[in-house]
Amino acid sequence: LVLKEKKILELSRTDALTGLWNRRYLNELLAHEIALTYRDLYPLSVIIVDLDCFKIINDTYGHAAGDQVLMRAAEVLKQNVRAIDCVGRFGGEEFLIILSNCDEQEAKEVANRYRSMLEKHPVQIGDDVIYVTGSFRVTTISPSNTSQFDLQRDLGQLINMADKALYDAKNQGCNCVKFLAISDGA
Repeated sequence: LVLKEKKILELSRTDALTGLWNRRYLNELLAHEIALTYRDLYPLSVIIVDLDCFKIINDTYGHAAGDQVLMRAAEVLKQNVRAIDCVGRFGGEEFLIILSNCDEQEAKEVANRYRSMLEKHPVQIGDDVIYVTGSFRVTTISPSNTSQFDLQRDLGQLINMADKALYDAKNQGCNCVKFLAISDGA
């Protein structure tokens, strides 16, 4: 019975296609990490990856090809995270990476490394090769001992700031990294 319960719990936390954490569980992990960040006063960074031109891939090659692209992107991201970090499928063609104890500069470097790795792993669909790129948006919380902790505010702000950075990345022509900081105690 215990093994069945563990399996059910695992299935409720993972994305069926990619095997990565799902959005619901990512939100739980992120809330936990934010609480630890304020308790221990270390920086927390989040990267949201949006695969570029994904609709065109689905429309041109079909949804099975789109699934292969998602699985390849998931594989590349998962293979390159630190043991203390979390990566999951945030929705559609979006992935979220939680970087514990990771400041702005390191997070930018990590995002650029992921961006480079992603474009180096194309997907073969029949005779065609699909080069996969992504727009990366990075947000960092760096609390001080004077910060006012509000989990709902900070969780929402972290995701909203990352979303704003996405639009900047997309407007720059995709396949790039953009950063937006969250002001201390905001």
